[in-house]
Amino acid sequence: MRLDVTSAIGQAREHVQHQLQLGCGASLELLNTHLPQDELVESLTTAAPSPHTSPILDCLLVLTRRRLLFIAPAPRVVSWRLPAIAQVHATGGVVDIYDTSGSQHQLGVDTEQGPDFASRVQAAVALAILRDRPTDR
Repeated sequence: MRLDVTSAIGQAREHVQHQLQLGCGASLELLNTHLPQDELVESLTTAAPSPHTSPILDCLLVLTRRRLLFIAPAPRVVSWRLPAIAQVHATGGVVDIYDTSGSQHQLGVDTEQGPDFASRVQAAVALAILRDRPTDR
């Protein structure tokens, strides 16, 4: 496992680390194998494709310095460049991601770690906008 992924797992709450070990193996393997080596994982948490129909958190929300990624074991990956995220917030097991095109995405997220993760994303978005260069797009 990549050191940045291992470090991000270690920063997660204990019960989220347990969720990662139990059900997120396929999503973690996809991340570990295919994320470019120069794109480091800063934070991650468990997620689900829908907050309403999928109580199993076997997917990942991954924050890097460049992007927010949703990774499902299907495999399915959704990527948002940080400067293209207008707003992120999490309450009650739901994370809402609004992008600058006006689209809204709702995913399931751990009820305890979700708000902290959303705060990390908001901070990363602000930093990404400050350092945005045309070559990053």
